[in-house]
Amino acid sequence: MTTQQYPPINYDGARKVFKDQPVNISALTDIITTELAESEGWNYVNPGDLGFSIYTKTLYLNLADIDNALHSLVAWQYFESKSIEYALLEDGEKITISLPNKEVSFGFHSDRDRRGIEGAHLEISTWRSLLCEDFDSARRFVKIVDNPQVKWRNESGDTFIRLLGCVFSLSDGEPMDLIQEYVNLSASEPASHGKPDSVTYLDLPVIDVMMKVFGDADEKTYQKAMYSAVQNHHEYWSQPRLNDSEHGYFSMQLTTLAKVAFARHGYRIGFETDYVPEPFYTQPLPMLNYDFLNKYKTQEHE
Repeated sequence: MTTQQYPPINYDGARKVFKDQPVNISALTDIITTELAESEGWNYVNPGDLGFSIYTKTLYLNLADIDNALHSLVAWQYFESKSIEYALLEDGEKITISLPNKEVSFGFHSDRDRRGIEGAHLEISTWRSLLCEDFDSARRFVKIVDNPQVKWRNESGDTFIRLLGCVFSLSDGEPMDLIQEYVNLSASEPASHGKPDSVTYLDLPVIDVMMKVFGDADEKTYQKAMYSAVQNHHEYWSQPRLNDSEHGYFSMQLTTLAKVAFARHGYRIGFETDYVPEPFYTQPLPMLNYDFLNKYKTQEHE
């Protein structure tokens, strides 16, 4: 067993953002269960309305309810994947959503809903699908990077997804060629939306960890790369302009890579951090179901 070599890296802002969520967890549970119960009236998929993202983070960061956090993570990934599937429906096609005790089917309403997917949304949904071991969805997302309904703000974004597809054996390609293409494109793109910072502090460190994991580096080399990546991640999200952002302190990308390293080699990251929560990469994921919501509804009425 590897001895911990590094001090913890945690983002206090995470607990500031979610400081009131423990008292509101029952209310948040009610919102989710009400939305699910009213699903007969749905005519579109909006996973943001269901709140599984904030629910996952709240359960992990404040309530330390790992089991429910993992159930929520699976539900979050499921609805996010369905939202992408929905946005790509042609007129007349239908989507089916699995809900408590039933399934609901509906089509795309071109007269009221906006057809299209942001490239950044597609990328993080690909990562989330990989973390949740939904490789069918991840493969489908990699294949639609050229779909006209996917709106990219820059060329490097779709190259990054192609790189993911390549290293995870979801599509063909040469990793080193795609990495070089990504570096060249991101260096030449106009500075906007904090892109230069995010390439330096987020993307390139993630690529470094990716190469260590898939290149079968030894555990010490992997842990050093992971610690450096988390340090960069922390430095990026701790910037004053991003203070108390609702994003950042849980890294979907690094947690996914940690899961691969643990599954392949039994490697742990070697330090404590909110960014890469150990239970999320070491514990098996549950199957999709909604029974976990009953825990907090029951508590609310006790």
